[in-house]
Amino acid sequence: MIYSAKKRIAVFDVDRTLIRGTSAEIQLIRFLRESGLLPFSNYMSMFFGGIKRLPYGFNEAFLRNKLYLNGISTETISSLIPHFFEERIRPRISKKATDMMHELKKDGHEILLISGTLDFILEFLVKNIGADGGVGSRMEVVDGKYTGRIIGPFPYYHDKVSTLQDYYRDVKIDYRNSFAFADSWADVPLLSKFGNPVAMNPGKILEIIARTRGWKIIKDND
Repeated sequence: MIYSAKKRIAVFDVDRTLIRGTSAEIQLIRFLRESGLLPFSNYMSMFFGGIKRLPYGFNEAFLRNKLYLNGISTETISSLIPHFFEERIRPRISKKATDMMHELKKDGHEILLISGTLDFILEFLVKNIGADGGVGSRMEVVDGKYTGRIIGPFPYYHDKVSTLQDYYRDVKIDYRNSFAFADSWADVPLLSKFGNPVAMNPGKILEIIARTRGWKIIKDND
């Protein structure tokens, strides 16, 4: 009988874990605003769109609300992403996180980025830091322009675990000998699934949880 080996993986959250002290989306909004590509009407659409979605919960009203992108062409975003990455993202990438990433990759782990950040940011990040794959928020496009709506799941809290399982649905994963890196209390369900959970640049709540459970803690400022 032939037994197939289980895959070992190392999963990294992006915002405030891999990218120090901020989120990729906050930096994108600032970048678009300073480039003159984010009209005030888009802010208003995002605000009022969030108000309308409040009955459906916090996630729907705020976290899934990307209406500031409404009407911006995919061509415009594609042309700006390289400059945005070099100016706003690369200087903020955690050296400790990428060092761990490269060590684990050499040891045979597959590197996956999983985040609620926008798919086009995540795809560019994957290509530029040597990860093997990534899952982000897939943005709807109509007639070559973003609508500001997310298609499919939003990888946050428990949905990060289901998104991860869906990504590897046809693959056997050795979770006991795999790693997960994240910064937020909302990542506890994800971290709890792994034999090697790491609180990377954790917020106060996750740091307390990590110390209570004996999880490894890594901070860039240590």
